[in-house]
Amino acid sequence: MRKIFFLFILLSGLFLLLPVSESVCETENPGGAGTAQSTNPPVEPAIKGTPAERPAESSGSRGLTREEILLRLNGILRSHMDVVPFIPGLAGKKEETGFSYEYKGVDLEELDKDSLLYILRAANRRLSWKSYQRMQRQLKDLQQIQEMNRMQRMQRQLRLLRKQ
Repeated sequence: MRKIFFLFILLSGLFLLLPVSESVCETENPGGAGTAQSTNPPVEPAIKGTPAERPAESSGSRGLTREEILLRLNGILRSHMDVVPFIPGLAGKKEETGFSYEYKGVDLEELDKDSLLYILRAANRRLSWKSYQRMQRQLKDLQQIQEMNRMQRMQRQLRLLRKQ
């Protein structure tokens, strides 16, 4: 079950939406492969302290600018329009050029970074939930297929035993 869950995380593509610290990417072992001890110092978290002690800006944005958040949010809303009804205060309007979105009556391009980050988090939560539900359906279908195959094997074995 754990392997399937990790496979889901890798295949879902949601990891592309999360910012990655460069210190996490640089994990080389100078001692070479197969050494028992690593000479690398332990990795410290980029943001220290408890969530209450952290500054509000760095708690979730991790260095994303307002424009980057807006770009990601527009991409999500463009490709997953069914997320809109699940974000309170977000409404979409169809225009000649496509859809435009408003949050509590204010156009997305005019919102501050915290509001955009709130909407992005809500959209990501909904997309994660949808992906989880899809994975659960696929897992259930796979289990049903495995059960059917097991039953067919048992029936074949029973027929072979009857012939003998």
